[in-house]
Formats: sequence, structure tokens, C-alpha cells
Amino acid sequence: MTLLDVFNAISGQPVLLLVFLIALPIGAFFINKRSGTTTDGIWAWRYMYTSLIYVACILGVFTVILNIYLLVFEGQSLLVVNLPLQVLPILTSVTTLMVIQSKIPFQYIPGFGRLSDFVTIIAILISGLWFVDRASIYPVSYVPFLYIILGFGVLLFVVRHVWNLLFRLISSLVNG
Repeated sequence: MTLLDVFNAISGQPVLLLVFLIALPIGAFFINKRSGTTTDGIWAWRYMYTSLIYVACILGVFTVILNIYLLVFEGQSLLVVNLPLQVLPILTSVTTLMVIQSKIPFQYIPGFGRLSDFVTIIAILISGLWFVDRASIYPVSYVPFLYIILGFGVLLFVVRHVWNLLFRLISSLVNG
């Protein structure tokens, strides 16, 4: 079974996908109501929030990666976008994150920083693959594998530190 077969099966029965996509933000809403208003009450539910955030973010990141791949590398037209598979998971992720953030800041969610690192690594990989694809740099096999790994590590280090510096700069400008 290929990934295309899975997508075709889901597209044939979109009700299950829609139920799952609607359940995430509704679950976050009900957890917000159940957790109460005290700090201890909210803190007790932080692992449930973590689970919802991870499910929503992994679903959203996978969908964004799929869309980038289909639109940039495969040349898919925007007119043939499958809405339940290519748009609704992103909207569900954003909605779930907004509902959760209204109750608890993300800095208190265990492991939330790892998600941003994951997204950064994925962005670097997609950018590198796009550059290699557009520049037609295919004889990578002539370069020793160690140099490729070192180059990726340096690129990752530079991008992460530039990202952190940009974030601090924007935070200092916003906070005054």
C-alpha cells in the first residue's frame, strides 16, 4: 500500500477524517472548560494539552510538507487541491493551538521547544532539496558523505542561531 492509496482511501470516506479534525479543537475546548481557572487546575492538565498540541502540530506540519511537495516539486495546480486532506488539517492545527493558547502559554507546555526545532529542521531540508532540484546539482555522490553531513550540521547551526536572534530582536521590539 502506498501513501497515494491511503490518501485515496481517506478521500473516499472523508467523514472519519472530518470527525477526527473536528475532535481536536473541540477536545481542547472541553479541556479548557474542565481545567478550571486556578493555576493548579490548569497545571494538572498540561500533559493532556501536550498530547493535543503534538497531534495537531504533527498533523499540520505533515500537511504543510505535503502541500509544499505537491505544489513545488510535483507542480500540482491549486485548482485540484483536495480540501479535506490538504487544507482542513492546517486549519485544525491552527484552531487547536489558538484554543489551547487562550488557556495556557506555550512556554509551560512540556517539550514545545522541540516542535519548533523539528519545524526548523524540516524547513532547512525542504529548502536544501528545492535548491538542489532547481540548480540541478545531482552529482552529489562525488562529494564524500562526511562533508555532506558536516555541511548540513553547519547550516542547521547557523539557521537555528539566526532564527533565535531574530526571535529575540522581534521580542525586544514588541516588548519595548
